[in-house]
Amino acid sequence: MSKSFLVGLAMLMAATAWGQERVTILCRGKIHNESHRFLNGNTNNGAVDLSPEADVAHHSGAIWEVVHLAGDEVAFRCVGNTHNSKFVYLNGITGDGKVDLAPDTHPPFTGTHWKEMRLPDGTMSYLCLGADKRPQHRFLNGLTQTGGVDLAPDNDEANASGTHWEVRPIVEEVTLLCKGKDVIPEHRFLNGNTINGVVDLSPDADPKRFSGAVWQVEHLQGREVALKCMGNVHNSKYVYLNGLTADGKVDLAPDTKGPYSGTHWEEVFLEDGTLAFRCLGTNKNAKYQFLNGLTRSDGVNLTGDTREGDASGTHWEAHEVR
Repeated sequence: MSKSFLVGLAMLMAATAWGQERVTILCRGKIHNESHRFLNGNTNNGAVDLSPEADVAHHSGAIWEVVHLAGDEVAFRCVGNTHNSKFVYLNGITGDGKVDLAPDTHPPFTGTHWKEMRLPDGTMSYLCLGADKRPQHRFLNGLTQTGGVDLAPDNDEANASGTHWEVRPIVEEVTLLCKGKDVIPEHRFLNGNTINGVVDLSPDADPKRFSGAVWQVEHLQGREVALKCMGNVHNSKYVYLNGLTADGKVDLAPDTKGPYSGTHWEEVFLEDGTLAFRCLGTNKNAKYQFLNGLTRSDGVNLTGDTREGDASGTHWEAHEVR
């Protein structure tokens, strides 16, 4: 049974609610370097560093399975494309402050156990629970200047900002159900046509009938996302959901760069438990901001606000595709 993306996201971001879920872990070190951002494990040689991206194709080691152990104790299993039984779990070596991948979470690999700590700034910090306690080697620390990863003595933001991590859940594919008040059975799910770039509403989200109603969520930064249409017909010209803030139209764009700033969307959590998407196109226009489903006509456009009466089509219910 599918569950609300909003609920799933809240559960994943809650420190004590994780089961075995897949996430990416972004280092929030003060020195910003686009080349050194995501915690990344190399399952070929056991090394751990920071990668520029967390995409499956190029940096699959930047995807981690969070294994909830006991209380606030977790282990991180590296989901690298190359399976190697010697290099699996994130492991802190408290004896010398190094970090690598270990084969399992049993002794002598006690450094694979981490205590998660939520910090006042909303980020997470991870205390290594290795048996060989050393005060100078305690917290998982990303070195954004060099791309390395080690253990720091504390998680103070002033002296060790690399110990602050933003954990991003991976929701690979979702469907988006429009909750507009004038619901017509034929006009319900956000649907992209990868043949001609048109975006409309489909009656259902069955991949066999409406594959364009399945979207891959790409987390960019904070609450900013891009929505990639997973239509069966691959067309490099029509890929990402794109809002045209100049005229309020919505279509599919080839990528999320350059002139296609409308492919960037801010997730807005509404009081009724639904989700709205604010278009972040550079050509700002107060009349054209939020993704809006026209449930009477099956069209999709941008509108100025999310008021439930006049703009109820801006309310979306997202479900993970299992």
